[in-house]
Amino acid sequence: MLILHREPVDLPPAAAEAGIRGRVLFQIHVGPAGRVKEAHLLSGHPLLAEAAREAVLKYRFRLLTRNGRPAGWKSVLAVPVPSPAPAAERRGA
Repeated sequence: MLILHREPVDLPPAAAEAGIRGRVLFQIHVGPAGRVKEAHLLSGHPLLAEAAREAVLKYRFRLLTRNGRPAGWKSVLAVPVPSPAPAAERRGA
């Protein structure tokens, strides 16, 4: 697996109130150091997009090499935005 660290998405309050969950799709550019340099929205609910993008920018990936040197790469990444944990819903109520 290439993902070393996956940051959870903080569900925006407006999305939580509206009951919006789902998946957000990004085109990502990972630099030679394994950090996401860019995340361009491909699809997903507008209320989830920015929170998912903030999480994706904190992802860390295993280093890939090309000709023995660290190399950047691009891919498409689906980010699930689940329902909040029941304890988090109780705190917010």
